[in-house]
Amino acid sequence: MAVIRYKIGKTPGQSQYGLVQFTEHWKCDQTADAVLIALDVPQRGDVHPDYPNMFVTDRFCTETGPSATVLDLVYMGFLTGDPGDPVLPPLQNSEDNPVQSATTYTSSAIFPLVATQPASIQYRAHSTTAVCWSTSDTTTNSVPDPPAITTDDIITWSIVAEQPASSFPGIAAWLLTNAFVQRIVATQSAEEIVDGQYWRITLRKTMNLYPYAPP
Repeated sequence: MAVIRYKIGKTPGQSQYGLVQFTEHWKCDQTADAVLIALDVPQRGDVHPDYPNMFVTDRFCTETGPSATVLDLVYMGFLTGDPGDPVLPPLQNSEDNPVQSATTYTSSAIFPLVATQPASIQYRAHSTTAVCWSTSDTTTNSVPDPPAITTDDIITWSIVAEQPASSFPGIAAWLLTNAFVQRIVATQSAEEIVDGQYWRITLRKTMNLYPYAPP
Protein backbone atom coordinates (compact mmCIF):
# COMPACT_ATOMS: atom_id res chain seq x y z
CA MET A 1 0.00 0.00 0.00
CA ALA A 2 1.33 3.39 -0.97
CA VAL A 3 2.13 5.83 1.81
CA ILE A 4 0.38 9.19 1.62
CA ARG A 5 2.73 11.94 2.78
CA TYR A 6 2.22 15.63 3.53
CA LYS A 7 5.17 17.97 4.01
CA ILE A 8 4.78 19.97 7.22
CA GLY A 9 8.10 21.81 7.30
CA LYS A 10 11.84 21.78 6.68
CA THR A 11 14.94 22.67 8.65
CA PRO A 12 18.02 23.54 6.60
CA GLY A 13 21.38 24.20 8.23
CA GLN A 14 24.79 25.17 6.89
CA SER A 15 28.12 25.45 8.70
CA GLN A 16 31.13 27.42 7.49
CA TYR A 17 33.30 24.45 6.55
CA GLY A 18 30.91 21.49 6.54
CA LEU A 19 28.11 19.88 4.61
CA VAL A 20 24.62 21.33 4.43
CA GLN A 21 22.10 19.34 6.47
CA PHE A 22 18.54 19.66 5.19
CA THR A 23 15.75 17.97 7.14
CA GLU A 24 12.24 17.64 5.72
CA HIS A 25 9.33 16.88 8.07
CA TRP A 26 6.41 14.81 6.75
CA LYS A 27 3.13 13.43 8.05
CA CYS A 28 2.32 9.91 6.86
CA ASP A 29 -0.82 7.75 7.03
CA GLN A 30 0.96 4.51 8.04
CA THR A 31 2.73 3.11 11.09
CA ALA A 32 6.40 3.94 11.54
CA ASP A 33 7.73 0.54 10.43
CA ALA A 34 5.44 0.54 7.38
CA VAL A 35 6.73 3.97 6.39
CA LEU A 36 10.39 2.92 6.66
CA ILE A 37 9.98 -0.16 4.44
CA ALA A 38 7.66 1.48 1.89
CA LEU A 39 9.30 1.65 -1.53
CA ASP A 40 7.55 4.92 -2.42
CA VAL A 41 9.22 6.71 0.51
CA PRO A 42 12.71 8.15 -0.21
CA GLN A 43 15.47 5.73 0.79
CA ARG A 44 18.98 6.34 2.06
CA GLY A 45 21.12 7.53 -0.83
CA ASP A 46 18.23 9.01 -2.83
CA VAL A 47 18.78 12.45 -4.31
CA HIS A 48 16.63 15.43 -3.29
CA PRO A 49 14.06 16.29 -5.98
CA ASP A 50 15.04 19.99 -6.01
CA TYR A 51 18.75 19.89 -5.04
CA PRO A 52 20.77 17.39 -7.12
CA ASN A 53 23.75 17.52 -4.75
CA MET A 54 21.76 16.60 -1.62
CA PHE A 55 21.24 12.94 -0.60
CA VAL A 56 19.22 11.14 2.06
CA THR A 57 21.52 9.98 4.87
CA ASP A 58 19.11 9.38 7.78
CA ARG A 59 15.39 8.71 8.29
CA PHE A 60 13.52 8.99 11.58
CA CYS A 61 9.91 8.03 12.33
CA THR A 62 7.68 8.88 15.28
CA GLU A 63 4.20 7.38 15.55
CA THR A 64 1.57 9.92 16.59
CA GLY A 65 -1.48 7.62 16.31
CA PRO A 66 -2.65 4.15 15.24
CA SER A 67 -1.95 4.93 11.56
CA ALA A 68 -0.16 8.24 11.73
CA THR A 69 3.56 8.91 11.65
CA VAL A 70 5.86 11.91 11.52
CA LEU A 71 8.78 11.19 9.17
CA ASP A 72 12.01 13.19 9.15
CA LEU A 73 14.15 12.84 6.03
CA VAL A 74 17.70 14.08 6.56
CA TYR A 75 19.54 15.16 3.42
CA MET A 76 23.23 16.02 3.41
CA GLY A 77 25.33 17.60 0.70
CA PHE A 78 25.44 21.00 -0.98
CA LEU A 79 22.63 23.26 -2.14
CA THR A 80 24.50 24.92 -5.02
CA GLY A 81 26.31 23.71 -8.11
CA ASP A 82 25.48 21.61 -11.14
CA PRO A 83 24.48 17.95 -10.69
CA GLY A 84 27.57 16.02 -9.64
CA ASP A 85 29.61 19.23 -9.40
CA PRO A 86 28.72 20.96 -6.11
CA VAL A 87 30.17 24.22 -4.86
CA LEU A 88 32.45 22.98 -2.06
CA PRO A 89 33.31 25.05 1.04
CA PRO A 90 36.78 26.58 1.42
CA LEU A 91 39.71 24.78 2.98
CA GLN A 92 39.86 24.87 6.75
CA ASN A 93 43.49 25.60 7.64
CA SER A 94 45.12 25.29 11.06
CA GLU A 95 48.57 25.18 12.66
CA ASP A 96 49.80 23.31 15.72
CA ASN A 97 53.01 22.87 17.70
CA PRO A 98 52.86 19.40 19.26
CA VAL A 99 55.56 18.50 21.80
CA GLN A 100 57.85 15.76 20.45
CA SER A 101 61.10 14.12 21.49
CA ALA A 102 64.00 12.60 19.57
CA THR A 103 67.14 10.63 20.48
CA THR A 104 70.33 10.03 18.54
CA TYR A 105 73.57 8.09 19.03
CA THR A 106 75.51 9.81 16.25
CA SER A 107 76.18 13.21 14.64
CA SER A 108 77.79 14.78 11.61
CA ALA A 109 81.05 14.90 13.59
CA ILE A 110 81.37 11.13 14.20
CA PHE A 111 79.10 9.42 11.65
CA PRO A 112 79.10 6.46 10.95
CA LEU A 113 80.41 5.86 14.48
CA VAL A 114 78.00 5.88 17.38
CA ALA A 115 78.34 7.30 20.88
CA THR A 116 77.93 5.32 24.07
CA GLN A 117 75.82 8.11 25.54
CA PRO A 118 72.78 9.23 23.51
CA ALA A 119 71.66 12.81 23.00
CA SER A 120 68.00 13.65 23.37
CA ILE A 121 65.86 16.68 22.66
CA GLN A 122 62.34 17.58 23.65
CA TYR A 123 60.95 20.20 21.30
CA ARG A 124 57.88 21.80 19.79
CA ALA A 125 57.33 20.44 16.31
CA HIS A 126 55.51 22.49 13.67
CA SER A 127 52.43 21.12 11.98
CA THR A 128 50.11 22.50 9.29
CA THR A 129 46.71 20.96 8.59
CA ALA A 130 44.02 21.52 5.97
CA VAL A 131 40.56 19.93 5.92
CA CYS A 132 38.65 19.91 2.65
CA TRP A 133 35.68 18.23 0.96
CA SER A 134 35.78 16.13 -2.18
CA THR A 135 33.49 14.03 -4.35
CA SER A 136 36.07 11.21 -4.19
CA ASP A 137 38.58 9.92 -1.63
CA THR A 138 41.37 12.01 -3.18
CA THR A 139 41.95 15.73 -3.62
CA THR A 140 44.20 18.10 -5.56
CA ASN A 141 44.38 20.49 -2.60
CA SER A 142 47.61 20.81 -0.65
CA VAL A 143 48.83 22.14 2.68
CA PRO A 144 51.86 24.45 3.00
CA ASP A 145 55.12 23.17 4.46
CA PRO A 146 55.58 23.91 8.17
CA PRO A 147 58.52 26.11 9.20
CA ALA A 148 61.84 24.67 10.31
CA ILE A 149 62.53 23.88 13.96
CA THR A 150 64.85 26.39 15.64
CA THR A 151 66.54 26.62 19.02
CA ASP A 152 63.55 28.64 20.22
CA ASP A 153 61.49 25.44 19.86
CA ILE A 154 63.74 23.36 22.13
CA ILE A 155 62.22 22.68 25.56
CA THR A 156 64.97 20.50 27.07
CA TRP A 157 68.06 18.66 25.85
CA SER A 158 70.12 15.89 27.40
CA ILE A 159 73.55 14.35 26.91
CA VAL A 160 74.45 13.20 30.41
CA ALA A 161 71.70 14.97 32.34
CA GLU A 162 68.57 16.79 31.21
CA GLN A 163 69.05 20.52 30.77
CA PRO A 164 66.56 23.31 30.11
CA ALA A 165 66.79 24.86 26.67
CA SER A 166 68.40 28.01 28.05
CA SER A 167 71.37 26.10 29.49
CA PHE A 168 74.48 26.22 27.31
CA PRO A 169 72.66 27.54 24.23
CA GLY A 170 75.66 26.74 22.06
CA ILE A 171 75.35 23.03 22.84
CA ALA A 172 71.61 23.10 22.14
CA ALA A 173 72.25 24.76 18.77
CA TRP A 174 75.00 22.25 17.93
CA LEU A 175 72.74 19.30 18.72
CA LEU A 176 69.94 20.72 16.58
CA THR A 177 72.14 21.24 13.53
CA ASN A 178 74.61 18.34 13.84
CA ALA A 179 73.02 15.51 15.83
CA PHE A 180 69.60 15.67 14.20
CA VAL A 181 68.11 16.27 10.78
CA GLN A 182 64.72 17.76 9.99
CA ARG A 183 62.18 16.03 7.79
CA ILE A 184 58.57 16.73 6.88
CA VAL A 185 56.11 13.88 7.39
CA ALA A 186 53.01 14.26 5.21
CA THR A 187 49.81 12.31 5.81
CA GLN A 188 46.41 12.27 4.13
CA SER A 189 43.24 10.61 5.37
CA ALA A 190 39.76 10.45 3.84
CA GLU A 191 36.52 9.91 5.76
CA GLU A 192 33.44 8.98 3.76
CA ILE A 193 30.58 11.09 5.13
CA VAL A 194 27.85 10.57 2.51
CA ASP A 195 27.98 7.06 1.05
CA GLY A 196 29.62 7.21 -2.37
CA GLN A 197 29.18 10.98 -2.65
CA TYR A 198 31.29 13.11 -0.27
CA TRP A 199 34.54 12.61 1.60
CA ARG A 200 36.12 14.82 4.26
CA ILE A 201 39.86 14.80 3.62
CA THR A 202 42.50 15.81 6.14
CA LEU A 203 45.95 16.83 4.89
CA ARG A 204 48.71 17.20 7.46
CA LYS A 205 52.43 18.01 7.38
CA THR A 206 54.66 17.89 10.46
CA MET A 207 58.29 18.93 10.75
CA ASN A 208 60.09 16.40 12.97
CA LEU A 209 63.64 15.74 14.15
CA TYR A 210 65.39 12.44 13.35
CA PRO A 211 68.83 11.03 14.26
CA TYR A 212 71.56 12.37 12.00
CA ALA A 213 72.15 10.59 8.71
CA PRO A 214 73.87 12.01 5.63
CA PRO A 215 71.69 13.08 2.70
